[in-house]
Amino acid sequence: MIYMCQLALEKLLKAVVTLQTDKTPPKTHKLLLLVKLAQVNLPDEYLEFLGTLDAIGSGARYPKDLAAARKAYPRKVAQEYLGKTKEVMEWVKRELISEQS
Repeated sequence: MIYMCQLALEKLLKAVVTLQTDKTPPKTHKLLLLVKLAQVNLPDEYLEFLGTLDAIGSGARYPKDLAAARKAYPRKVAQEYLGKTKEVMEWVKRELISEQS
């Protein structure tokens, strides 16, 4: 589930990069890079969360040991990540995308 959170935020931020720059975003999974390219001033707590997702990186995307991944990110933790992901996405939509319309 954490991989899906990262992926959803990646796609949203790539959309913002496109809206802000009128250019195709780079092929990257780095959320903080996308924030920088989009010239977004996210609240610090959201930047920290994106940094955490960046740090998890390929471990969540391509876990070598599924049992270890489940242990590191039990259901409660995954639900917290999902909640924070929804919060960030709503902020981006409200603060950035709606003003572009």
